[in-house]
Amino acid sequence: MGQAVSISFEGDKVKVVYAALKGSKISVHDAMVLPVERFDGFLAEQKIRDFTVSVDFRNFFQDTITIPPVRKNLVKPLILSEIRKKNLVEGTVTLVFFKTGQKIKGGKKFDEYFVFYVSQNEIDELVEKFLSRGKRISELYPNMLSVLKILPAGEKPYLCLYETGGKKNLVLIHRGTVLFTRSTPSVGEGLIDFDIQNINMTVNYCRQTLRIEPKEVMFIGGTGKTASTSLKTLIPMAFMDRPKEIFVDEQRFVDYLIPISALGSGRAERMMTDEYRRFYGLSNLVRRATASFLILSVILAGLLVFNGFRYASLNRHLVSLRLQEQDLQPVLEAYRVTLQQLSKERPLIDFVNRMNSLPSASTLMYKLSGLEKRGMNIRNLDVRTDEANSDLRLSINGHIESEDLYGAQKSLERVIAELKRIGGIQSADGKISLQDKSFTLEAGYQETGEH
Repeated sequence: MGQAVSISFEGDKVKVVYAALKGSKISVHDAMVLPVERFDGFLAEQKIRDFTVSVDFRNFFQDTITIPPVRKNLVKPLILSEIRKKNLVEGTVTLVFFKTGQKIKGGKKFDEYFVFYVSQNEIDELVEKFLSRGKRISELYPNMLSVLKILPAGEKPYLCLYETGGKKNLVLIHRGTVLFTRSTPSVGEGLIDFDIQNINMTVNYCRQTLRIEPKEVMFIGGTGKTASTSLKTLIPMAFMDRPKEIFVDEQRFVDYLIPISALGSGRAERMMTDEYRRFYGLSNLVRRATASFLILSVILAGLLVFNGFRYASLNRHLVSLRLQEQDLQPVLEAYRVTLQQLSKERPLIDFVNRMNSLPSASTLMYKLSGLEKRGMNIRNLDVRTDEANSDLRLSINGHIESEDLYGAQKSLERVIAELKRIGGIQSADGKISLQDKSFTLEAGYQETGEH
């Protein structure tokens, strides 16, 4: 049975759930609420390394994008291209998307996607908060999509309404796919006339704009069970109780809906940047390799202890032989053999210790992924170990695209300045060739506890 910690950021609060997972079953055994300002201290105290995280992003966007039918690996690049054309977000974005159907435009068939996206900078800030304390985010979802992991797929489209972080959220769902989302501030507990009006406005939008008829509005958690309203919804109301595979009391399920839902076994797309996905896969590989080294170290340590006992036994026997004035040659020979075995095994132990003492090359490569390389063609990037100084040596060379030497020199100085701002980078320096504007950068790197 695996142990898991799920965290959700909801307004100015952070909700934490500790649970045991077995198949699709979730057994919640503890939960707490923290103010945001105490979260860093809480994270540093945790022994577990991997966390499931749900976030109420400060600036999120949703849109419906239509693109021509293309191969699966081309869908994401085309969607990103359409988003950039609209200029809604500056810089790089991270997105999740769902195919909602097809449309005919000008006699041609187009695929339609619902897209949810945020600025990559906001995700990077969160990732670095965890990495700087030796922790990792194994799953990352927007709060509005975490609930998908416990919702029924449904053959007919329906609206789902739940309350969290001072907001009431409406999600249009069809066969496990999100077609539309909408959030409004909670102006009071339970269901009031304002909420009924928002529900009916959303129903009309689905009918008139999306051409979709929701069959019902499903309330999750405590929302809807306490109502003080004289209005009625345009479609039937339904109430979803706690799923039977989630073992927790009803009130705690309502209070911690988002972090508990994020642990569900349903399908939901993780909102990870491409760089972090690669880093996460590489760190898993390094973790398995480290575990193998640790096992080997334990085995070798056991051999050393065993041979140490043998050595002690032989030494005692040698003293006894001396006292008895017997032939010492067989004992001395066994002693030499034991010392030879120890000398053969010690280099491997020293090698393992050296490997564990060196900085992590994967952490350095992740930090370099955000380096601004505008106008520079990097031909070679070399990372080598300097065991004498217990650090890594970074070497970058390439060519600078610039009309004059002054512009090339400014580009080189900009990259050196960015390198020096990376935690752990030391003594960064570079030079540029006057003939062909080729450049070489050299820097040292030592881990400082910041990632």
